[in-house]
Amino acid sequence: MCGISLLLDKRHHLKEPETVLQKMMQAVAHRGPDFAQIGNSQNIYWGFQRLRIQDISAQADQIWQSEDGQQVLLFNGEIYNTEPLRRSLRPTVEWQSACDAEVVFQALLQEGITCCHRFNGMFALVWLDLASKTLWMATDRHGIKPLFVADTPDYLLISSEIKGILASGLVPRVLNAKAVHHYLQFKYAPAPATFWEAIQKVGGVWGYDLTQGSFQFSDYPPLVLPPAAEVLVGQPFEAKRWLAFFEEAFALQIPQEVSWGVFLSGGIDSSLLLAAFGRLREVAVQAFTIQMAGAMTAESAQAQRVAAQTHAQWDWVELPWESLADTATWLPALDQPIADSAFLLTHYLSKHSHTAAKVVFSGAGADEYWVGYHRHRAMAIYLQHRSFLLKSKQLLRAVGLTQYGSRLWQKFWEDLDPNEALTYAHFCSLTPRLTPENGLLENTPNTAFGLAQALWHDQQNYLPEDVLSLSDQATMWHGQEMRVPYLDNGLTALAEQFSAKWRLHKGQKWVLKALHQTALPSLKPFPQKLGFGIDLQAAAVPPWVLQWINDQWQPRSQPLYDYVAYEKVQYIWHQHRTGQQNASPAIWALLMLGLWLKQATNF
Repeated sequence: MCGISLLLDKRHHLKEPETVLQKMMQAVAHRGPDFAQIGNSQNIYWGFQRLRIQDISAQADQIWQSEDGQQVLLFNGEIYNTEPLRRSLRPTVEWQSACDAEVVFQALLQEGITCCHRFNGMFALVWLDLASKTLWMATDRHGIKPLFVADTPDYLLISSEIKGILASGLVPRVLNAKAVHHYLQFKYAPAPATFWEAIQKVGGVWGYDLTQGSFQFSDYPPLVLPPAAEVLVGQPFEAKRWLAFFEEAFALQIPQEVSWGVFLSGGIDSSLLLAAFGRLREVAVQAFTIQMAGAMTAESAQAQRVAAQTHAQWDWVELPWESLADTATWLPALDQPIADSAFLLTHYLSKHSHTAAKVVFSGAGADEYWVGYHRHRAMAIYLQHRSFLLKSKQLLRAVGLTQYGSRLWQKFWEDLDPNEALTYAHFCSLTPRLTPENGLLENTPNTAFGLAQALWHDQQNYLPEDVLSLSDQATMWHGQEMRVPYLDNGLTALAEQFSAKWRLHKGQKWVLKALHQTALPSLKPFPQKLGFGIDLQAAAVPPWVLQWINDQWQPRSQPLYDYVAYEKVQYIWHQHRTGQQNASPAIWALLMLGLWLKQATNF
């Protein structure tokens, strides 16, 4: 992993552009603590900071550029099909290193920016082609690695993180109210927008014409199913053959030169990962688990059983509740609010484990491609029984029965709507509602809305803007790289060969459960998906934590109340504290937004 920084001084205004570049690089120094280098060509200045993972030799410590200086590559990420790519390039290349960045550089020289379509991995890159007067920006097709850009009349700035662009002092710090309201409904900013009006998030391939000052945008073509997976399509499901294909994909991502481990929650995804790595390696695999202090949770107990079954070196961390209130430690790591308490747990687990494991593996992405969320099942039920459920909702509401039962049960009845897309928007929204409804989901396909479109939405929005974004920021803050094997191109291409209905017809993530049973035959998968986060209504929550949260709602003059009414916050908090409703997700969303706004506005 690495940090990318670039500054284009369009009108040659800056007296000390290198000083501005250094400020940008300092803001993202945690992403590349092992090596740093700067360069420039006329009014374009760039910086590169490296975290050594693949080829840790000095030969790989460099910004890759052509002999005439006309092409420059700034690369952040890992490419797992490096060797096939290397073999496909001209044999006359005199390789200087074994790192993937050099392969990417040569591919760009020979094929142009479309070579990114062939990369299987996670990456963000800047390709400066002075010969064609074009500056290319690209991120991987799943949105694993971030890249941000700000285009003003005087400057173009690019960074691996928003904080890098803000550190330049060259962009107006104007908050994006639409992004805040979107966050209050869906828990994250709607890319390409961010919480700052001047800054956008790159997705896919963007080209910037250095002469005209204009952008062009393109997406990736559909994935091609690997030959090894073709035998799995059109044949009866056989867990052993599928497991072998999954393990082959997982094996590509095992680092050869640095220490590594698995973030083990106890759920199916991370447990299957650990089991697969245990089968692939002769040595014990490191596994790390975290929970808030208190009695061991059911998922942590399951993680312990999985670690024992796989003979892993298990490291279990109990996070003191005081860590929640220590906002100076974890809040600066977050570029913009994400209403997901998994960030806090991931941040501290990375802080605990980064010296033992420079690379960690996560089960992220499995739910979005193998139909794992409760809302996926709810959507399938709704689509199958839509008319009956809508009539039942009217009857149950008339007699007041929609307010009884579990939180998910209440949310299900509240969210139903005659419009399919709006129903799924409700399923994805925070409950209780924090803001007037924004309407339909962002970035949805212009077709009839069914389960396939629901999965597509989560893959294009929730996965990169919530799950992957918090994972990247929480781990890179500590100079640790997180890999997400379920987002291997071959695995996601395989998933897309099967209908969403097929992937759900035996239950949520039934395919992965079958693989889990094959890899760990003596251990049943964890029966219920609880999620990786913090329950603020759990018995283990100390009273002082609730008081600390209560204190955060003051004063009434804070910027939080520019977006949410003070009375609404107090009502939700009262409902939560008195046990009338478990509003943990909404409380966390408000808490994160309030804390971040105070930091961002120097309140």
